[in-house]
Amino acid sequence: MIPIDKLPIVTNAVDINGLKNLQQRVACNMNSLTTLGHPPAMYGTLLGSKIVHTLPREMQLEWKKDLTNKITDLKRVLDFLGEKSDGKERYVQLTGKQKQN
Repeated sequence: MIPIDKLPIVTNAVDINGLKNLQQRVACNMNSLTTLGHPPAMYGTLLGSKIVHTLPREMQLEWKKDLTNKITDLKRVLDFLGEKSDGKERYVQLTGKQKQN
């Protein structure tokens, strides 16, 4: 399990590998904590906030625009990361070039 203050920071919104790495590490940490008897409700606010703050500024703003997004809903945070990385990956596969944002 990776300490919460050691989560990778994604510096660029088009960094597909960085987004996927962050998503996988958070999911792994959540699974480990759940196995140890600590449900997401116990740490959701702290981890959710930390995850969103590791994202590039434009992605943070996009997260905050949707009023249904709750920082304590870790499943939604992970889904958001997955949607962004999958969308960028599909764009690259279809066009052969990196999307600027």
